Amino acid sequence: RDGGGTKASTTSPLTPGLAVPDSTTAGRGVGGGLECWGNITRTTSSTQGAAIHAAKTAATAGLTGFDLAFNTRVNSGNVTEKMRITTGGNVGIGTTNPLTLLETSGAIHAHDAGQAPDNGYNGLIRVTRTPASGQYINLTRNGNFVWSLGTVYNSNTFAIGAGQATDSAFTAPAFNITTGGNVGIGTTAPASTLDVNGAIYQRPAAAANTSKYMSTNAGNIADLTNLNPGLLVFGTGNFYGLDLGYNSSSSRFRTRIFSPTGTDIAFASHPSGTAPTGQASFTDLVVINSTNGNVGIGSVTPGAKLQVNGQAASVVATIASTTVDFNSGNIQTNSVAAGTLTLSNMIDGASYTLILTNATGGNYVLSGSSITAWHCAPACASNTVTVVGGTHTVLSLMKVGVNGYVTWINGM
Repeated sequence: RDGGGTKASTTSPLTPGLAVPDSTTAGRGVGGGLECWGNITRTTSSTQGAAIHAAKTAATAGLTGFDLAFNTRVNSGNVTEKMRITTGGNVGIGTTNPLTLLETSGAIHAHDAGQAPDNGYNGLIRVTRTPASGQYINLTRNGNFVWSLGTVYNSNTFAIGAGQATDSAFTAPAFNITTGGNVGIGTTAPASTLDVNGAIYQRPAAAANTSKYMSTNAGNIADLTNLNPGLLVFGTGNFYGLDLGYNSSSSRFRTRIFSPTGTDIAFASHPSGTAPTGQASFTDLVVINSTNGNVGIGSVTPGAKLQVNGQAASVVATIASTTVDFNSGNIQTNSVAAGTLTLSNMIDGASYTLILTNATGGNYVLSGSSITAWHCAPACASNTVTVVGGTHTVLSLMKVGVNGYVTWINGM
């Protein structure tokens, strides 16, 4: 390049060959090289078209580090560097300072032999394969496992899965995204935004005060008319599941467990310490018939609105008060002295038992719970029950509208 001519190279480790010396004063980027010229007028006019040259890496005298630069010329332009191999062996395309074994400034495109590249997109790494293909990138842990990224064989579904020896075997990768945006795990044909073929495990959140629940209504939707997001456990013809429901008669939201007419809703248990393996693993404890609303406790075929197979007991409250609040229990014993008893929170149609145990006895006047007419057997004039001191008097009570009904046994 500097007119110094050429000479035979005999410097080890090179074998004898062509050497291009450079006598330019030591400086960064200078070094001997080869130029390629070409005729551009079809006659005798010739111009520089490309060049390969050494490029000193520093201007310091005595340093012997050189890169190798490759230069080409575009139409009506100048000869400029396009690729460089550094003194350390890094290759740069479009960059003069590659920091890795291969570094490009611009996109890289790989395509099958005979397959025209598709350059209609702007990604920096582009891979174009024939339609009947599958694996685009293989990630190999030598001797252990191979992961592949690509598409399900001969389809447009993006996939990540275990690497296969042939593309035609890449038919059931673990993770898939369809062109419509549906994500499938364990299925290549997801039918919804997320379709999982297999079990799902939820681990607790790491932070102590963050929610540990799996949310099916992350948008906090509470629609009074339309369906709210929920959980569907079966949905082909008949639908079973759980959602946030709203009842217009009571104007209240509720957690709704639903199943089709002719089926049951059940609360069940299974042996502790083992995972269920089949339907026989469960014992139904409470059953709700979705056709008639009958509830069975200990019965899987309840024949009444409430059928209990086994004992049923109510809380017994022991008090000494002129106020009897049946929210404390349907059965109460009261040792308060004679006087007016105010009964509260009686529900129409419910049954109550009140046991009076005062040692001195006397007259107890019944009132409260919006009851204006009392009907007693034996008779209780002016709503008054007379208790014999030192004995137990048992009152059985029921409220129906404004009527109170009492049967009572004295002196027990």
